[in-house]
Amino acid sequence: MSKHEGVFVLGIGARGALGLEARQLVFAARAGWTATRRRVLGPELGSVGVALSRALPDEIEGVDRCLRLAAPALEEARRDARAGGVTPSLLDQPLPIVLALPEPRVDDDPRFGRPFLEALGETLPGGIDLRRCDFVRGGHAGFAAVLQRAAGRITEAGPTPCVMAVGGIDSHGHGAHLADLDRRRRILSRRTVDGFVPGEAAAFAILGNAAALASGGPSVRLGDVALARQADEDDEDSTVAEALTRVVREVAETARGGRFGWAFTDLSNERHRQKEWSFVEIRQAPRLPERGQDVVRLGEDLGDLGAASGAVALAYATLGFRTGFAPSSNALVALSSEQGERGAFSVSRVD
Repeated sequence: MSKHEGVFVLGIGARGALGLEARQLVFAARAGWTATRRRVLGPELGSVGVALSRALPDEIEGVDRCLRLAAPALEEARRDARAGGVTPSLLDQPLPIVLALPEPRVDDDPRFGRPFLEALGETLPGGIDLRRCDFVRGGHAGFAAVLQRAAGRITEAGPTPCVMAVGGIDSHGHGAHLADLDRRRRILSRRTVDGFVPGEAAAFAILGNAAALASGGPSVRLGDVALARQADEDDEDSTVAEALTRVVREVAETARGGRFGWAFTDLSNERHRQKEWSFVEIRQAPRLPERGQDVVRLGEDLGDLGAASGAVALAYATLGFRTGFAPSSNALVALSSEQGERGAFSVSRVD
């Protein structure tokens, strides 16, 4: 049994290059739409392919861009939770939030932290409870750490009605950052086949216990969450996926039947990422989907979403369970950060 057996996904919201709300983004991705377009970096650097929202001017960058993505996604999650039967008073009071924010990059902005939370709270009716807010700047796997913290607090609440917002926000839409990636041959292009498409997104979920519901019942349950760190990250030939294999195995041990029929990865086109996941697929074959088409590769479908990857996967899976397109009653999400952190979590449909 999962240690988070009593934690449920009660509302979701998302915004990205393919959609202004969760349903639009997910169904556009499922339909195979692409948001990739050209962005000019400068007269000397030329242009690169990016998967950035056309709803936001390229001149809006960094913290301001992430706030424009995050605010409507958080409000959507709150509305969705209310429509799903969550006690209105729990959503009208200041919300506690735990966020996965972009990991530090070139020309980093110190506002990615408490100032970001404060600014986000100003956009939300009812505001946020800053005393019970937290953030993680751990890259792709940061959202697994966010879930672990939030689920722990909800579990500690016992029978007392409790909700928390969790989210992930990231954007590669920053000129200095894109130029740095291009110089390091990280962006997929004619001259760099071993690269990724820079993307962006924000996604949120309202987590809570069954006592938080005034009507109806929960439809999606959070499973286990696992974290580890991969050694020797700088040497890609030494990456044998020990950490990612371990977190997938730990989460799978409490899965129904010991196997996942649906999986999400933040896999991009980069060779070392492909290599890492191939090790996991070989070692954990009895625990992973039998059909390759049931593994959703977010980094290839939506562009690299950084710290938003896990939150987008959670919204995607939740919609799949709710609307019936999920190929299984459970799903695994596997995440790999630039600096070696690895995370995994599971969600399942409540029967």
